[in-house]
Amino acid sequence: TATATLSHRVSLKLKPGVSPSVAKGQVKTALESITSTEDFWKLSSGSESSVIEVPAFGWRIGLDSEPEGALTLALDRVSEEECGWLCVRLFRKDCLGSKALKDCVDISHLAKRVLEHYNSLAPDPGTDAQVYAAPEALAAVLTPEKLDELRRTGLVIVDDALGTFMAMQPAEAASANEEAAGESALSLRRGVRSLSERGLLALTSQGAHVREDSVGWFDGFESDGDDEGDLRETRALRSGLALLRGVAAHLNRDPRDHGEPFADLDEGQTEGTGFAAGAVAPPLAPGTLEAPLTVPSHVMVAQYPAGGHYCPHSDNGLEWITPAGVSSQVARRRNHRCFTAIVYANRPDWDAEKDGGCLRVYLGSGGGPGSACGAALLNPGNDGLDGAVAQWPRDKVVEVAPKGGRLVVFDSTLVHQVLPSKAEERRAMTMWIGRPISNQAKGETWDVGEF
Repeated sequence: TATATLSHRVSLKLKPGVSPSVAKGQVKTALESITSTEDFWKLSSGSESSVIEVPAFGWRIGLDSEPEGALTLALDRVSEEECGWLCVRLFRKDCLGSKALKDCVDISHLAKRVLEHYNSLAPDPGTDAQVYAAPEALAAVLTPEKLDELRRTGLVIVDDALGTFMAMQPAEAASANEEAAGESALSLRRGVRSLSERGLLALTSQGAHVREDSVGWFDGFESDGDDEGDLRETRALRSGLALLRGVAAHLNRDPRDHGEPFADLDEGQTEGTGFAAGAVAPPLAPGTLEAPLTVPSHVMVAQYPAGGHYCPHSDNGLEWITPAGVSSQVARRRNHRCFTAIVYANRPDWDAEKDGGCLRVYLGSGGGPGSACGAALLNPGNDGLDGAVAQWPRDKVVEVAPKGGRLVVFDSTLVHQVLPSKAEERRAMTMWIGRPISNQAKGETWDVGEF
């Protein structure tokens, strides 16, 4: 069945004091810039409205003036999904998202269309984790004792994991062994700080009442210079990324470490995971029955200011859905995240009492609608999760100091929070290891700070 094509309009309101002719000229220049660098975009010469054609797909992008002090992007002959991807491309910093354009026009309507597009997508099933396997290095990091701890509690902490991992990598061993103990963590700290100084980390739009970190998403790292310090920072960033990717491949080696696919839950159930015997849904590609865990293409790098926090939350919360052919609602996990893996980019001698900034994890909090945290996730209001975790048994609360080079892996359904640091910035790299199955999960909830 052919997908219906439509006409879409995106309004670009003029900033105060900006004339329509100046704004239109800036927008035309931005649109024309992508036709000069990407062959499939074609500018219709001689057009006063600066029409851009994409012949391979039959798309048309026009620019029109409005009498109310705004410009209008007209996206014609495109489907709803195609419009979303076009808006994503136009929103990039080398086009309408550039600083020069932001000084002329308000692109909030375009940003809204980008958000609507991303929030309509199914969860990303990730990429094949086995491509990043590093069995010897990960065996030294995640020992049998550590894996058993993760199975029992849903949380494992490995000190100096980054240094251990780098020393086991042939390409890194020589340089890593020349460095003093803890230098790999300090190099990672400087690397993340450099990303921030280069303007590559940005606040999210969730608000300071929720979280105060600045984040960026990276699929790799390139050196910003050629001196030894820059190269060490880049090596540490790349090794942090490789370590996190390798965790998923290592957990795929033993079915006991795969986590559990997520079942629908009725209101009385307290357990958050696990299908009945014989009812396990098959994994989505690229996951397989033998290796169901996958990794995302990008890692999140975060930096908190001194005193910055992140309120209690779950990386894979619950939502009510009504399955097809069923009249009653059931609870379902929101995404494919199975494990959260973090490597810290701070001083290796970070002290929980003196420096603060701990990750606080509530063991056993990944329950369903019948549990205190599950009910709070499904029915926000009153004290929400704050009230639920305030009553959590003290022997089930673990505080993890973000020591540089330390690896933390935990069940993504567990409720956790970041406590304020006392005097300095707090840095980390985070990756969410997925176990994708076809369960109608709606995917991530994106905000402007993610782009």
